[in-house]
Amino acid sequence: MVFGFKSFLKYFIENFLNLIYKQKCIVCNVDLENNNSCSKTCSKLSNLLCKTCAKEIQFLNTFSTRIINNTEIFCTVNYDKTVKKLIQALKFSHKRQCAKVLAIILFDYFKKLDLKEDYDYYFRKYYSEYGILENTLYDGIKDLLSELKKRKKRL
Repeated sequence: MVFGFKSFLKYFIENFLNLIYKQKCIVCNVDLENNNSCSKTCSKLSNLLCKTCAKEIQFLNTFSTRIINNTEIFCTVNYDKTVKKLIQALKFSHKRQCAKVLAIILFDYFKKLDLKEDYDYYFRKYYSEYGILENTLYDGIKDLLSELKKRKKRL
């Protein structure tokens, strides 16, 4: 429960501080007060990225770039400038706002794709054959689950 409270407190403080201080671009720290959006995708990002950083994102065509093991590989954007900074900030500085930006970019990209195949089927097929073998249990999870079962707790 402590972790849940900590994350709530952090969320509350960040949003409270947004009321007091000007919101800044999560990549370059420019004020977002007079940030005009440059496209549909940019307008969704306008409270997180400045116009300059949003324009630096280079979107790629909506077709697979290659096929590996009979699986289509898609590239959404070029990995440079803004995108590189976003991924690094998410990965190393744990800035959750970056995940929101990347999710918006991916969602818009995949909406544009004309996916005629049922990719959910392929995911489930891969997971049942290979993916399940790639997972490992956390230390102590078996003991925890059996203890919860003894106490008749429902997950």
